[in-house]
Amino acid sequence: MKIPAIVWICVALVLVSGHLQRPVSQSKGNATLEGTISDSVGGSPLVGAGVTVRTESDLVFVKSTLTEAPRGTYEINNLTAGKKYWVSFCKEGYVAQYASVTVPTKMDTKLTLRRADKVYWIGKTHDFIAVLNDTGQADQERFKKTWQEFQTSAVSAEGKAYVARDLKNQLRDKPGLWADVKPFTAYADADPGKLEQAERAIWLNNNDPIVFSVDPVILVDMRTGKEVVARIRGDKQPSPADPCSNPYQ
Repeated sequence: MKIPAIVWICVALVLVSGHLQRPVSQSKGNATLEGTISDSVGGSPLVGAGVTVRTESDLVFVKSTLTEAPRGTYEINNLTAGKKYWVSFCKEGYVAQYASVTVPTKMDTKLTLRRADKVYWIGKTHDFIAVLNDTGQADQERFKKTWQEFQTSAVSAEGKAYVARDLKNQLRDKPGLWADVKPFTAYADADPGKLEQAERAIWLNNNDPIVFSVDPVILVDMRTGKEVVARIRGDKQPSPADPCSNPYQ
């Protein structure tokens, strides 16, 4: 089964922002995938998160496990050394992450809540600013790239609006950073509550008039996000042993 190009785009973004991969040495035929899963805001360990390994070419289920206390660690053994696998990381209420990995390797993953309160999103804003400044002075190109990575994630439109609003406030002395980033401005000027209602209507196929009050740029994101999720779920072959069979329900 050929994996849709749009899924690989999501994977590329995940590899940039959600994973830390470290190769390890191990004998052929007995390779291990191991690591930790934590919340991207605050870094608290996520216990009971699912890790599922599938073949990269046709997404056939191979193995799965759940992260354990106290540090959100996981370990999947007896994989084929030097082989690439398609791996999904999920937990109820969080945005699932996907990656193509070559084992053996250690991969630490951070998951972000799909929906959360304003306090949580303020924490995400701090992370955003830290990424902007990690190589020195933030510039327009770095701001645009970092925002695009966040914007194209499966975080709710409401969450994106909270983060954009807070960023605009905290960086109010540097308006040039987002001068040419129209999607950022659209989210920063939007009402998070209305976006939540509109996105819910789109996912449930309701004809709620509030949808027509949303900026077209944001509407495209909402509909594209729904399509991406549908494609990922459509390409998966469900397994009773797979804790990530349907991470979006």
